[in-house]
Amino acid sequence: MPSRNLYSVLGVTKNASQRELKQAFRKLAHEYHPDVNGGNAGSEKKFKQINEAYEILSNVDSRKAYDAYGDNWKHARSNRSGRSTTSGVGFDNYSNIFGSVFGGIGGQPMPRRGRDREHRVKVTLEEAFSGSTRLLTLMEKPSGSRRLEVKIPTGVKTGSKVRIAGEGSPGASGGANGDLILFVEVTPHNSYNRKGDDLFIEVVISLTDAILGCETEFKTLAGNVVLKIPPETQNGKSFRLRGKGMPHLRRSGTGDLYAEINVQLPTELSNREREIFDELRELRS
Repeated sequence: MPSRNLYSVLGVTKNASQRELKQAFRKLAHEYHPDVNGGNAGSEKKFKQINEAYEILSNVDSRKAYDAYGDNWKHARSNRSGRSTTSGVGFDNYSNIFGSVFGGIGGQPMPRRGRDREHRVKVTLEEAFSGSTRLLTLMEKPSGSRRLEVKIPTGVKTGSKVRIAGEGSPGASGGANGDLILFVEVTPHNSYNRKGDDLFIEVVISLTDAILGCETEFKTLAGNVVLKIPPETQNGKSFRLRGKGMPHLRRSGTGDLYAEINVQLPTELSNREREIFDELRELRS
């Protein structure tokens, strides 16, 4: 073990009796056992430290050596006896220690949480904006399959994870079920580009509207809006519509919508229109 006080690991004093050691170990092992914590890496590390501390201190000889020599107790015993006593304890041994002390709970196997299950879900941008539901078919053993309706929250994006509690694999020996984790993919949209929770759309106007100014109405995911275009608006000019973007996932507020102006040049001009443009060119020059 790294340099640490084994008594502190178990939360007892150096004068603790074997009974107190065992009680402390039982309490901490229950709290940090990986089966109870869903395989959490931090809990597993702590569980190993607790087990190693108890293995050393619960043995009368190794406890005496540790009290005398601290972290060097194994080397001290090796030097005195001419052989090493290092056991190389692994996680399976830790589980054996846990089982020998607890024998499960009430003599029964330790409850184990079920595994999480994963499922991929595709939604449209409109569904990500408003929220939606999906009816999933989940394969089960040995029953075959079952159907489950799940809710997709507003604001999801490609890569979002939605956790459905208790809908994963069943637990063992009375343990809790795992969760169902949905991996979301939002399909591309014909009109909108999305960056974070902001949306970008192209608004096409005529050359005369760009020069003289106008009001143009177009559809957004939040409903129709009227955008006022000032005179002499340049091609590529972007207008920000606050709060017309995507809802934030699991928090209040929304992103913005950016409308980029695309000025469409006229084609198939009439003779009179050409005359007007000629006059305009002479005036501008």
